[in-house]
Amino acid sequence: WTSALGKLVLKVDGKFKKFIPVLLKDLDVFSRNSIIDELPSLDPLLRNVSGWSVPMANDDEGRAIYEFDPEH
Repeated sequence: WTSALGKLVLKVDGKFKKFIPVLLKDLDVFSRNSIIDELPSLDPLLRNVSGWSVPMANDDEGRAIYEFDPEH
């Protein structure tokens, strides 16, 4: 290892440490939105399962709207 190579590795590492959390946050938002979009397709399956709450409203296209708490 040379001093210049070590500094370059530290610089690249710092950039990755800044970049990766942004990507993970975007991935989290994308996955949560995808799950929310898929919930209406599960509605026929949920009708026969006890313990699931019934949707309280429908969107403009007639799809059921479920409450989703991202903190849980």
